[in-house]
Amino acid sequence: MSLNNMARDKALIIGCGSLGSLIANKLDRAGFQVVGAKRDTLTLAKHITPLAIDVNKYETLIDLMSENWSVVFVTLTADEFNYLSYKKTYVDGLRNVVTLFNSLKNNLPLILFASSTAVYSQKDSEWVTEKSKTKPEHFSGQVMLKAEEILSTYKGTSTSVRLSGIYGRNKSRYLSQLKKGLIASKTPIFYSNRIHIEDCSRVFLHLFRMYEQKQTLSSNYIASDCDSAPLHEVMSWLASKYGIDVETLTEFIPEYKRGNKRCSNSLLLETGFKFRYPSFKDGMIS
Repeated sequence: MSLNNMARDKALIIGCGSLGSLIANKLDRAGFQVVGAKRDTLTLAKHITPLAIDVNKYETLIDLMSENWSVVFVTLTADEFNYLSYKKTYVDGLRNVVTLFNSLKNNLPLILFASSTAVYSQKDSEWVTEKSKTKPEHFSGQVMLKAEEILSTYKGTSTSVRLSGIYGRNKSRYLSQLKKGLIASKTPIFYSNRIHIEDCSRVFLHLFRMYEQKQTLSSNYIASDCDSAPLHEVMSWLASKYGIDVETLTEFIPEYKRGNKRCSNSLLLETGFKFRYPSFKDGMIS
């Protein structure tokens, strides 16, 4: 994918962590002026222009209105995995962002929001698509769905990218479980859905390119790789790569509080997106 024909104006990344930084790197190479907006800007790379903001303090966002942004990537991360922290970040914080940009009279930028497949709570190994029911039972999915509803009030163009389990950032928790002598049960089957962080960043840039080419964007896309596989299969493959004898492992039943489903990326593939890591076998090395 080439972004060179897209190089103009500025790109804003709100919550510029590991995913946002990958997006920023690609935009920088394409010639964009990239601004990383977050509370702690000391972690940003030198080529990213830092801007200290707090999405929960509206007054810190005012300066964002003075720029003519081509696109705004919202890649927030909650401080803790609990309801209050999630609500503060994804609902209250995103509401401030949307309110701010809705106050612009013209030149409303594209907003791409990092959401989650947690909005689906299907439990019987069903395939889910963008048209599937979203009735999350877990707080994380409920909060993300509310955030998507807030984004839908934006007067400009916006899209929620529903990311499945992101890997490639650090050591695999599956490997940690294997080293403790544990492996997910073979039966009943529990499906895993994942996407490599590199492909995450590429999805966001792909959608931006579509927008620049005047293509219509869906209100949301599932971003998950092409191999929704049983977790037992994933862990068995990983065990073989590290010389761990599966026969010596004790099976456990995963706590799938956010459902047991298979995420279809068919809509994303229809846009022409091609995965660099279409399967866990291509990208899961640690």
